[in-house]
Amino acid sequence: MTPETRSFPGAERPARSYRHNADGVELAVYEWGKESDPELFLVHGGSDFAGTFDVFAPLIAAAGYRVIAWDHRGHGDSQHAALYGWDADIRDALSVMSAITNTAAPVIAHSKGGALMMQLADSCPYRISAMVNIDGMPSKRRMPDVPDHDQSRLLADSIGSWLDFRHEAAASERKPGTLVDLAGVGVDIVTIGQYLRPTTHHLPVARWVEPDEFEHLKQFGEALGISHVESSPLTRSSYHARQSAEEAEQKSIDTAVSLTRKPLGANK
Repeated sequence: MTPETRSFPGAERPARSYRHNADGVELAVYEWGKESDPELFLVHGGSDFAGTFDVFAPLIAAAGYRVIAWDHRGHGDSQHAALYGWDADIRDALSVMSAITNTAAPVIAHSKGGALMMQLADSCPYRISAMVNIDGMPSKRRMPDVPDHDQSRLLADSIGSWLDFRHEAAASERKPGTLVDLAGVGVDIVTIGQYLRPTTHHLPVARWVEPDEFEHLKQFGEALGISHVESSPLTRSSYHARQSAEEAEQKSIDTAVSLTRKPLGANK
């Protein structure tokens, strides 16, 4: 069977392509533009590959840049690896960039690539001179880079957990003295933690609360106007007390300043 070739108007395959060994993993690297021009890196998103830049990269190269992109491990023509992970993708990126130049260079990154480059810029600011982040947001949790069917399974698990939480929340009853009431009387700091049974003579644990629910309570409380909400399974009444007090005081000052500051052009 003859493979079908399709082209998109304006698309241009890279002028150069080669393999780069990133600590034992062979990555496919592509370049557009003159090798003597200043470098600019393009970073693709998850479940994508460098060929997605075949229209975009030639336009940047025409503006006077040596444009470099690569297929992430397990993507496109790059080698599949025994293990995948967020940190591995960042190490791969550093390996490719260091092989090209030892100076800071601009980066344009999309989706997962944008989130990766935000973390790389935070840890290695000397590597990136400027950055355009297209729809890439950082995450508090590690994002595994796994095959498509595993991504779908992980996503299904996450959605299932979220739906379970929403069902439980819908059936919950708000007790007197909860966040809405505390915000209503001007409370600045709230701590929320998991009850642990000290001895068999104390009340038993009714249920173990998931970390996502604690995070939801934190966001809900602060949205109500409470300056600082510490909410996690291990939070106790004095948890980070000094830090919490300082943050609550600073938020109060910021709020007061924003309310008293006159808009530009206002009469004195």
